[in-house]
Amino acid sequence: MTDDPADQVAAAEAGEAAVFAALRAALLVLDLPPGEEDGSLARLLDRVGAATDALRRQRDLAAGANCLDGAAAGAIETALAAEAAAATLKEAVDQLGAARMRAAKVARETRAALAELIRDCGLAELRSAHHRCDPLAGTERVEITDPDKLPGRYWRHREPEPDKLSLLAELRLGPVPGARIVRGPDSVRISNRRTKGDA
Repeated sequence: MTDDPADQVAAAEAGEAAVFAALRAALLVLDLPPGEEDGSLARLLDRVGAATDALRRQRDLAAGANCLDGAAAGAIETALAAEAAAATLKEAVDQLGAARMRAAKVARETRAALAELIRDCGLAELRSAHHRCDPLAGTERVEITDPDKLPGRYWRHREPEPDKLSLLAELRLGPVPGARIVRGPDSVRISNRRTKGDA
């Protein structure tokens, strides 16, 4: 670098432009969680609300029935509504969990881009109108480069656990010391009636 102040300013501006371009590029490739332009999240949450509302209505109808047939029919509908609600809630949890993971990844990558900006510009910190950004060293972690060379004391050994599938097969043939077969609560299979004469 020359001693000419104009050259030094030009070099500094070029370096800043390069860092700015790198920061913009890092931001543009972030894998953002899905937005609500299509209303998919709102629709999903509406389905969750509708499913749980349906479950509550069916439960109340079954509990308020004034005859055994009505209570039994209501209980069947309650079971089906509960299963539908559970399936909808699982879908919501899965989708929200995936969105949460993407958002957390965006946060990590954006912080890394800011740390790179501070380092490349030779700054002690970065300030905006409302925030101050101080660099932090990355968290240390271990990378296993050659598992075959790793001493045995550094390996974790899982506690042995019973092979319940094999045990179940053996117990069906006869007793096995230290184990027995137990059953969960009884249930029912619910299906649609196919014909008018189906009783």
